Parts: sequence; structure tokens; C-alpha cells
Amino acid sequence: MANLSIVTGVQNRTIICGSLVSSSSTVFAMTINSSTFPVTSYGLEINGQIASGSQVQVLAGSLAISTNFTHTFTTSNNISYTLDGRTFLIHKGNAGARIIIDANLTNKCAAIENDIITLSNELLNMVNTSGNNISMPKSQPAPLNFNVNKVDANGMAVFSIDGNIAFNNLLVQSIQVVVNPNITNNVQLVVINLSGTNVSFSQGNMVGTWLSSTIPGQSQTIWNFYQATSISLSRNWMGVLLAPYASVSTGVSIKGTTAVKTLVTGASVNNPLITPPSCV
Repeated sequence: MANLSIVTGVQNRTIICGSLVSSSSTVFAMTINSSTFPVTSYGLEINGQIASGSQVQVLAGSLAISTNFTHTFTTSNNISYTLDGRTFLIHKGNAGARIIIDANLTNKCAAIENDIITLSNELLNMVNTSGNNISMPKSQPAPLNFNVNKVDANGMAVFSIDGNIAFNNLLVQSIQVVVNPNITNNVQLVVINLSGTNVSFSQGNMVGTWLSSTIPGQSQTIWNFYQATSISLSRNWMGVLLAPYASVSTGVSIKGTTAVKTLVTGASVNNPLITPPSCV
């Protein structure tokens, strides 16, 4: 993401290709097993500037910063650093974790951003899977269901819908991915391509067996906002949030891999990580 403003924390690894702009106390790599995660691997990477503010903690691995800006940092015990005037606790510091100046971080960010845009476009160009359908409420409040009855050779099912029709629709009581029980073991990835430049998730809630599960549900569902520049979430999010051009604002938790342009959140970004299929 280009910039990150967050109040609580992120359960897994984080790369900020812009700046850490929030001043709140924040915790990164919250659920990574620090005893097995390499101490020189990055739990947090910041390519841009660092706003002044409260303490930041990295519970597993090291912190990487780029050479784009002049940073100042000091430490007295290998754990507590003062970085650009802000306290950073590198919890595995006594085991060798540290702040690392990575001259390749800017190039890494450029490659990641290019890959995310490429992925979004490739998902958009996939053909909707024949045999699947969307159940949309028409005149009375009802659930919005993405019904998965068939998958392609890679175990993928693809849908397309207007983002605001799905998420800002007074008739939508709930949102589900409903997988035919006869093919549950064959479903490797559900892709939902969402149109619209300004999308608001203000109606209904994500529910059901598939989306409520971390594996396979949240780790194998991609919500692809391929053209959105602004996304507002006021309902808990489940699944991969892919929005390469969007500024995302939310006060609720996100459960799934998050790849967006900028993120302003008053809640946590949680596991699971994406589980991609092994394409033929």
C-alpha cells in the first residue's frame, strides 16, 4: 500500500510502499510465530516517511526502511529504538532482529505494485464460469448469494457485479458465497470482479459457511475492485481485498490479505493470507 494509517495492528507481515502516516500505537506481525520466523526477515517494511506518534511494535522479524529519506535512529538495548523521534520496539532484537536500511526496498515496492495491477487486470479478463450464478434481491429484502456450482480446470469460479449494487443496496440483507457441497473440495479460488470508482459497503453483512471460514473461505476468495479509487467499509470484511488504485477507509476489521493503494483504518487487518491455486 502507498500509505497506511492504522489504530490497532496487523496480524501478519506488512509492506508500506508509501509512508506510515498514523500517530497511534500500532503492533505489526501480531500472529507470526516469532520462534520460527527468521529474525532477519521483515515483519514490517516502510518505504516512505514515518509520522511522529506513539509506540510501534514489531513482534516478529526485523524492520526495513528505505534510502528514500534521511532517517535517524538510536538504540541502547537492541530492542527499543528511537526512529525519526518515534519509539519502535523490535521484540526479537536480542535474537538478532534489528532495523535494516534496505536500498532495494523502493524497487521491490515498484515490482509489487506492478504485480498487483497486473493481477487485478488478469482477474478482470477471466471469463465468468458457466453454470454459476448470482442470486440478487429484486423487490423484497433478501440475501445476495454468489452460487458456485462449477469450477474451471484450475478450480476457479469467477463472477462480475457492480460494487455498489452488491454493497450499497437497501435490499441486500446479507452477502454469501454458497458453494455446492458436491464440489467443495474442488474449489481453489472464488474471484468476484467489482466495477465502480466510488464504492461504499454499508448494507448487509458477509455471512455463511464459506466466508466465515479462514480456510478455504477467506483465504481463497478475491474481491477485485479493478477500477475503484475510493472504497468505504462500514461492515466487517472477509476475504482478499484487492484494490490497486483505491484509497480505502474503514472502522471495522478486515479478515484477509489486503493490497490497496492507501488504507486508513480504525481496526485491525487480520489473517488469513491468500492461498492461490496451482494453475495447470
